[in-house]
Amino acid sequence: MRADPAFKAVVAGAAIPKADVKATTAAVDAAFGGASDLTPFIDPLRPVRVIIKGSLTGDTTTTAVDGHTLSAHFKTLSQEGVPALNGMEGMTCDATCCTSDEHMLAHNNLFLQKVCLEADGAGWATLRSIEIIDGQ
Repeated sequence: MRADPAFKAVVAGAAIPKADVKATTAAVDAAFGGASDLTPFIDPLRPVRVIIKGSLTGDTTTTAVDGHTLSAHFKTLSQEGVPALNGMEGMTCDATCCTSDEHMLAHNNLFLQKVCLEADGAGWATLRSIEIIDGQ
């Protein structure tokens, strides 16, 4: 189909949107604090990997979370009902991921460390993984 002249005529000059990793990371950061809708950044058919790394133990757990429930999932991560979620600060980004600066780790604090997207050939980009450091 891609070789068909009619198809080429339809797609000629079509602008393919670029993934905006900073906008997606800002939305995840806001959702991490309980104040954002992630619907524009998720694929309803594919879950998002939430990776939690223990700063003291070195243990890593990975959970597949439905994108529509990410904000609620973040709330379940808080310790003793007190949310101690710290978002992206001084982040640096490449084409698919943003990573925050090093944090001073504190007991019962969770730090949003990395947010990554996955882009498809059509220019769509969806949230693929979120890495969190647990201060425990």
